[in-house]
Amino acid sequence: DDRRRTCRTDRRRIAMATMAHRTRPCRIGRFGRAAKAHFRARAIPARVLEPEETTRLQQKFDGLVEALHGSSIYLVGMMGSGKSTVGKGIAEVMGYYYFDSDTLVEQAAGGKTVSQIFEEDGEECFRDLEVEVMSELCSFQRCVVGTGGGVVLRTRNWASMRNGVVIWLNGATSILAERAVGDGTGSRPLIANEGGEDLLSATQEKLENIFQERKHLYQEADACVSIQESADSNTSATPQVIVERCLDSIVYLMDKKKMELNERSKKSNMVNYNKLDDGKDTGGKKGFGG
Repeated sequence: DDRRRTCRTDRRRIAMATMAHRTRPCRIGRFGRAAKAHFRARAIPARVLEPEETTRLQQKFDGLVEALHGSSIYLVGMMGSGKSTVGKGIAEVMGYYYFDSDTLVEQAAGGKTVSQIFEEDGEECFRDLEVEVMSELCSFQRCVVGTGGGVVLRTRNWASMRNGVVIWLNGATSILAERAVGDGTGSRPLIANEGGEDLLSATQEKLENIFQERKHLYQEADACVSIQESADSNTSATPQVIVERCLDSIVYLMDKKKMELNERSKKSNMVNYNKLDDGKDTGGKKGFGG
């Protein structure tokens, strides 16, 4: 139909949109030297963290970049959870490159805003473009990606994000509603309101409904980080605190993975020792200590 024809795009267009969003090349290879030269002069985004805070976190998490071996970091969560701000902060600390998937979708759609894509082409078109963008991004290394709230709805997006670390930024819908209303709901088609005295309550109700529909999908993330000051607080933590929590969660995941690998190695060695002890693999001779 007309909508499907309108949103049709090729992978090259997606790739070009992805390239245009970068401040510097994420890697040499697929886009080659031309891409490197093209982005060398582009401006670096405004800093999210104070220089002293960035330095402190870099010292605290020294070695984390090497431990990740180039794996990218994907932030998922509801609209208004601060994925863009936190993502830029993480990128600053780790020396990674930052992408906003919604911005890339808009560029891939020829400059249409997310709201325009929803209105003119439909949500399915937006989701199709989002899948293409995420598929392109997963081939990059050392990137932080702030995703759209509904990225978890498509299985193909999960396949793309599993190449890296997926962190769910979670917070009370009351906080998310305040942020959404403060920023203006018009740019968020799923919660757009006509206005009125009860705008905040109406927005929070819509967000709560969306959250309940997606909660089980967000729970598939590798880690969950709260954006609240404390468990019983209705106030958001600062970006610096949330960035540090995210990095702490990555360290925890890395340590957990090491422990699991060590356990597997021990079990594997135990199996080999048992084979030696049963005499089958040694021509009837006893193994260690025999």
